[in-house]
Amino acid sequence: MEFIDRLLPNGSNMTYAWFEAMHTRMDIVLWDHEVSDTVFHSICRSIKEEAVRIEFMASCFLTESEVSGINSSPVGEKVKLSEEMFSILERCIIYNRSTDGMFDIAVSAGKKGVSLEDKICLDKDTLSASRLAEDIRLNLSGFLKGYALDKAVSIIRNADVDNALVSFGN
Repeated sequence: MEFIDRLLPNGSNMTYAWFEAMHTRMDIVLWDHEVSDTVFHSICRSIKEEAVRIEFMASCFLTESEVSGINSSPVGEKVKLSEEMFSILERCIIYNRSTDGMFDIAVSAGKKGVSLEDKICLDKDTLSASRLAEDIRLNLSGFLKGYALDKAVSIIRNADVDNALVSFGN
């Protein structure tokens, strides 16, 4: 993680930080009269830790992720998920429904126009998911960046920083 710290003409402290995650760059600018550079650095490190945690949980490009576990499992086999990952998949199904299938995290050869619920099965009782066809692969990359941004905003708000700019993916 890289940092640039400045004292602004109005007396505010400002920190600009950036790092790579999820195959792209996250830029963070924080400024405030009452917050020190040390606190800003801590906030930025927390944001990076959260982005990396989310990536390890759900990137289809990392073989140890929960999503890769689903993608590599036999069709119909239930894969146990964390509560957070299960909740993410539930949200993705809601978005898929509400956009008439335009939002779709399931890459598949012959399944265009098929609802996400016809591609993956979620079992709330066992907190598990299974693929419903061999050619289905989940890819949450775009969703995960927005999810990580939401987490970054929460971290900043919880730190009582009033001024921030966060960009993920330029």
